[in-house]
Amino acid sequence: MCDATAQALRVPVASVSLFDERRATLDHTATVGLPAGMGARVQPILSATYDTDPQQVLVIPDVQTRADLPNAALYRDLGVRSIASAPMLREGQLVGCLTISSVDTIRHFTADDLALLQGLAHQAAQAITNARLYTQAEQRLTQVQALRAIDRAITSSHDLHTTLAIVLDQVAAQPHVDAAEVLLLDAQTQMLAYAAGCGFRTV
Repeated sequence: MCDATAQALRVPVASVSLFDERRATLDHTATVGLPAGMGARVQPILSATYDTDPQQVLVIPDVQTRADLPNAALYRDLGVRSIASAPMLREGQLVGCLTISSVDTIRHFTADDLALLQGLAHQAAQAITNARLYTQAEQRLTQVQALRAIDRAITSSHDLHTTLAIVLDQVAAQPHVDAAEVLLLDAQTQMLAYAAGCGFRTV
């Protein structure tokens, strides 16, 4: 998307920032045209930037005159001059923003430029939303398959260790899971005791 945007609008730099709902910020996610490692220096931008008119493209004719901007120092180092940033909206909800920048020279973005940027931002919002929905569907399918495997293990095996091993395998296979353990209630002590685990490092 960044490459296509940069080429379509004939700009050296294009970037995508995604909305972090928890922090209410737009976090830099991808870019084209910045020197290697510079993307890590891009600071998050408050999503309130788009609250005044979320349908409009935000244009800053010359960022070098705006020392109050979150990334003013980075813009100065890179020679960034003109910026246009279009909100990526899906069903009225902010997904992120698509931003283009000129370097060294001021760019006077035309109405056609801004309309094209808005259109590309809309397409990007659709693509990102669809990708997220697909990922969520895959995760739900994986979870259902894991539950079925655990159910089969419980009903078909009378060996506790075998059942726990299958449970742990299925849990550890879920996204973002690095380790898992099972604690069972000790009837005598009425305390939870370690029964099985995987993924933990011994010190």
